[in-house]
Amino acid sequence: MNRRGLSLVEVIIALAVVAIAFAILSTALVGQLRFSGNANARTQTTQYLNYLGRLVVGGDAAVLPAVGDSLVWDYGQLGAAFPDLPGGGGLEAADRYRAQIDSVAGITYVGATGVQYRVSVCSVTPTGESCAVGSTIGPPPLAGGGSAPPLPGIN
Repeated sequence: MNRRGLSLVEVIIALAVVAIAFAILSTALVGQLRFSGNANARTQTTQYLNYLGRLVVGGDAAVLPAVGDSLVWDYGQLGAAFPDLPGGGGLEAADRYRAQIDSVAGITYVGATGVQYRVSVCSVTPTGESCAVGSTIGPPPLAGGGSAPPLPGIN
């Protein structure tokens, strides 16, 4: 028997093998893209957590709730509340995040009076909401508003 080409069965088997290999590779690629997107969102969430924590430590009145109180910025509100944060449509867009600052308790340490604040920043990822939470010590808010002075010996 003289064969000069591939039979139809051989072509179908080759296509099936290629399709299975493609399915395995595409599943791995989609999983990696999802993981990468979640990691990027967590990194950006932590950057916003650091930003708000620095404002708290610096005594910025815009982020200092009264003792036992909370300040909340829902999705879409951070960009308007903090115009120096980036806008746009990517992961860096402030409106893709929500934040909450809780004034936990007043504390005194080595003669300095401050307040413990709990800062949380959340974003929506493909797998659900992802949050970063941190605690810091900052000055108590001033009764008449305005920025509080830094804590002596701390900042």
